[in-house]
Amino acid sequence: MKHDRLILCGGASAPRGVRVERLNLDLWGRDPNVFLKIHNITDAVMKNPPAVLLDLLDVAAYVYAGDQCGPRGGTRSFDYGDRWDRRLRYVIPLRKPKTWERAEVKEALAELLGWMTDDQFEFSFPKYERAPRLQDYLEFDKNTPNPTGIEEVCLFSGGLDSLAGAVKEAVVDGRKIALVSHSPAPQLHRRQKQLLEALTAKCEPNNHPFFVHVWANKSSKLTKDTSQRIRSFLYASLGAVIASMMTLNRIRFYENGPISLNLPICEQLVGARVTRTTHPQTLAGMSTLLSLLLDTDVAVENPFLWKTRTDTVLDLKAAKAADLIPYTVSCSHTRGMTTGYPHCGCCSQCIDRRFAILAGGCDENDPADSYELDVLSDGRERIEDRTMLERYLSFAAKVEAIQDENAFFAEFPEAYRTINAMDGNARASAKQVVTLCRRHGEQVNGVIDRGLTEYAESGALRRGKLPETCALMLVGNKRASALPAKELPEETEPSSKPPDPQRPRCAPMTRTEIARRLLNRRKARAREAEGMMSRHGLRQEDGKLYTICVDELDPEAKKRLLKPAS
Repeated sequence: MKHDRLILCGGASAPRGVRVERLNLDLWGRDPNVFLKIHNITDAVMKNPPAVLLDLLDVAAYVYAGDQCGPRGGTRSFDYGDRWDRRLRYVIPLRKPKTWERAEVKEALAELLGWMTDDQFEFSFPKYERAPRLQDYLEFDKNTPNPTGIEEVCLFSGGLDSLAGAVKEAVVDGRKIALVSHSPAPQLHRRQKQLLEALTAKCEPNNHPFFVHVWANKSSKLTKDTSQRIRSFLYASLGAVIASMMTLNRIRFYENGPISLNLPICEQLVGARVTRTTHPQTLAGMSTLLSLLLDTDVAVENPFLWKTRTDTVLDLKAAKAADLIPYTVSCSHTRGMTTGYPHCGCCSQCIDRRFAILAGGCDENDPADSYELDVLSDGRERIEDRTMLERYLSFAAKVEAIQDENAFFAEFPEAYRTINAMDGNARASAKQVVTLCRRHGEQVNGVIDRGLTEYAESGALRRGKLPETCALMLVGNKRASALPAKELPEETEPSSKPPDPQRPRCAPMTRTEIARRLLNRRKARAREAEGMMSRHGLRQEDGKLYTICVDELDPEAKKRLLKPAS
């Protein structure tokens, strides 16, 4: 049965006649359990913001918190359907409810969030009886200079891709940018600050990025699901507010293409179980909603859609910014992050990051000992971790082998959603998707090939030093099982076994087999006197050589064939 929940926000009352499980969320009451605070902001930036923007912050914070407060099915492949999706009914008081109650706005909001989570959303927007003050949202910093001349607003997660995007904008292109960051965990915020300081040092003195940090979280007692599929909606909403206050009508995510396209690399990551943060359909939906709310065209872009994560690593290397990589965090298990192990090495993000680092030749900037498990050589005890790794590798092998668009889309029909959400020529877009995924596969498999060679040369493979559930052994064993059975070398002594009646009398032979048979025939002639009765000869027919059983020849033919070599 689909999980049905009524989520009452900001002290809102329940509609009459609705008898389902209830959840109360509050940002500003006496006992708040949802938290939202914008740091490092100046009063000049947030001077008299439109009410609809503050409403957008409220909606984003409540939806982000509510998504994590409801249970779902498990991680097993059959936990789908009514055990996975939910029906969530929100009642959120706002300052401008008439704007949000418009049919096209509610439809765009529910459709966007439904696509991102596979849930069913319903909204009701009563009017605030007493709206929160602007100061409740902001933490002004008098030491932060007022930003001027900001050209782009970029969403900054502190991962590899967002760093590469910031380096491209601020260091390579020399543009003034605002970086909007969200971190639900304190340890992640500390690393983001370190990364920002290192990034700023690479920029020109008059071109330092303006950093806006947003703290958004909820009471830990409410957490039932930690996947954070709606995090990008919160991100985009925060970015849109900052951009609007800076009179800009565009925000940018930076995320590599294979992650954005949402293709199922394994059974645990299909549909909304894998992030749809920057899927083209997500960005198009965000653009539609923001444009309706602000009554102007708002663009939400991902300039890295046609790049693999390895490509972004190579961009950092080319910009001489690879030394910033140690400050980045890609792991999706940030709550378990430690100073010694900022990456778990098990989640899909860690796996993809490590392969990209190795493929891009930047392993000295991202040492293996910063991962709790080495992605290549450590075994996976948990079945979920092993399956994640195995399917990731299988996906890479599969997409590298696909040669044309028809075969690709037959294998991955989910990719049609990508094409439908894109502007321009569909055939050209389809070709770009296939080219992108094949390049990703080649880069991943290149790392595996080099790893197998390295461990083979060191003797670790031969001596069985690697665990059977590590990446190299999973691939190595799979490749070995796919090879045809190796033929045994020809016996130096003739076999005493009788001829196999099922064996064809005339079987085509390879050049190697021919050479071996000729050598054995000469040896057999020399041993004729020893009474060897079961021997093989050769026969030429239609330009091809065939084996024949000597014992089945007539006596005269046998005598000629077994004539000793002179």
